[in-house]
Amino acid sequence: MNILSAQNLGRRHGDQTLFADLTIGLNAGEKLGIIGRNGQGKSTLARILAGLEEPDSGQVVHKKGLKIAYMEQNPEARSDLTIQQYIRPGGESLPVGQVREVLSLVGIEAEDKPLSMLSGGGLRRASLARALLSEADLLILDEPTNHLDLDAILSLEDRLRRFSGALLLITHDRYFLDRIVGSILEVDQGSVRRFEGGYSSFLEKKEALEQQARLAEHKAKKFLSTELEWLRRQPKARGTKQRARIDRIEKVQSRDKYSEQKQMKLAGKSARLGNKILEIHDLAASVEDKALFSEFEYRFQSGDRVGILGPNGCGKSTLLDTIANRRSPDHGRIEYGETVRIGYFDQMGRIMPDDMRVEDFFKQEVGHHTIGTGLSPGELLEAFLFHPSVLYRPLGKLSGGEKRRVLLVSVLLNSPNFLILDEPTNDFDISTLTALESYLDDFPGPVVTVSHDRWFLDRVASHLFLFRPDGKIQDYVGSASDFLEDRRDSEWLQENNWSARGDADRERPAGAVLLAKSNQGTTNGEGDKLATNATSARPVPARRMGNKERKELAELPGRIESLEKEIAELESKLSSGESDSGKLATWGARHVEANTELEQAMERWVELEEIQRSHTL
Repeated sequence: MNILSAQNLGRRHGDQTLFADLTIGLNAGEKLGIIGRNGQGKSTLARILAGLEEPDSGQVVHKKGLKIAYMEQNPEARSDLTIQQYIRPGGESLPVGQVREVLSLVGIEAEDKPLSMLSGGGLRRASLARALLSEADLLILDEPTNHLDLDAILSLEDRLRRFSGALLLITHDRYFLDRIVGSILEVDQGSVRRFEGGYSSFLEKKEALEQQARLAEHKAKKFLSTELEWLRRQPKARGTKQRARIDRIEKVQSRDKYSEQKQMKLAGKSARLGNKILEIHDLAASVEDKALFSEFEYRFQSGDRVGILGPNGCGKSTLLDTIANRRSPDHGRIEYGETVRIGYFDQMGRIMPDDMRVEDFFKQEVGHHTIGTGLSPGELLEAFLFHPSVLYRPLGKLSGGEKRRVLLVSVLLNSPNFLILDEPTNDFDISTLTALESYLDDFPGPVVTVSHDRWFLDRVASHLFLFRPDGKIQDYVGSASDFLEDRRDSEWLQENNWSARGDADRERPAGAVLLAKSNQGTTNGEGDKLATNATSARPVPARRMGNKERKELAELPGRIESLEKEIAELESKLSSGESDSGKLATWGARHVEANTELEQAMERWVELEEIQRSHTL
């Protein structure tokens, strides 16, 4: 049953067309994702569909009696309302257990706070709680995963998959999209296109369309080349056939030309790193007498890619501030290499006057105009999906997400060789995240990032710093998805002494902790029921690789390379004509040992590769 229909919608923002002649419908129970770059009109479209804004043209028709709940991205910080009053519009009475469950999910502890005392992230979480507590037929959520920790995102994901009403979801979280929605609207440069399926299906269909467009453009250029040559050889056309042929040429010439998005590869020639980069020794930190973490040791290597996971308030940003030398540790020390130059993209805002041009902001923040690659600010802006002309645009003309992109560019312009990223996925669209992932592929120095975006972490991090319930930080070799899978495994929990989940998890509602959901039925992004009955026939799973084995597998290639180099050096010494029998005996004995160690390392590498492959299949 259709509950919402929009016909011939059009909307402009200044001289920019956000969308035109848009016609869509939404059925009861349908889950639809909306994606697109910042500033392209996603939130405007959602507000128009919700009836909160009027389109410039067209109309939106709601089913009679349709109840809509809308989560705003930037709610007003009203001083006359407490959280309790805000999440219960009209003063309606709600079951205490239901309220506690939702507030726990979004990370709100006290209901009596005025909205004006909340941060921007706190206001968003309150707006999400308000939407989830309403008994709506249609739920419209604008970036609901921002400022939530991983367990809260997983809980929200589970809740939305079980939600029986219709859903409009704006999000940059690609796993979230893949698991929840059944179709996707892409808002892109004035056009809106619908794709059936989740995000993975969208990528496949988008690539197929791109390929078709490339082929059509190639054929058009070939046609024009042939026809224009014919035209040059002909006398002035007078016949009907010649006139028709010329008309076809003119029609092809006036087509909407396909232009492939420019992919700017950054060579990553940032400031040189020495042998010693950054070493952490017995680090501990606390806030207001609350211990956050202790006894942390780590030595960074060139090319390290570290993701950091933990619940909100566990000390992730405190660790980053300490590494960046913005705060002193309560215990322990950090040793910095002489050549280390840290670039820190944090969650703190900057003063960005509306009338200041982007170029002048860069001069204020950076003071010079090229990074280690020799790229200008305009070129780096282009790499992060801006038009170079943005340099001369006032900051006040940019959206919130675009301002965050400008801040990121300002950090990179300082030629860092060690990058720290604190929640970089907040307020970034999917295209920007993809561009950032591409940039990090070529960045030669260490990268440390806090993020609850599983797709982003899986893409950029080879190992994780996990904030454990016991206040320790565990170095985990593997991806975020590996960890979530391990966390379901009782053997892994016992091996890593992770069974004690801590008070914060015990206060979460049933189903909020992933461990409690291992036997629950779930649905996929298409809405199909996934079988989880314990009595159903299941294949015997292959033996899973533990964290120690993953770490061993990651270290073996370097070990093998080191042994091969040592053996080559020993063979060179043994054939050098050395006459000292003692040295020759020592070298010979070590040569035998090194070859034995190499053979064992190779065998172990093959064994672990087979375990990993069998589990992946």
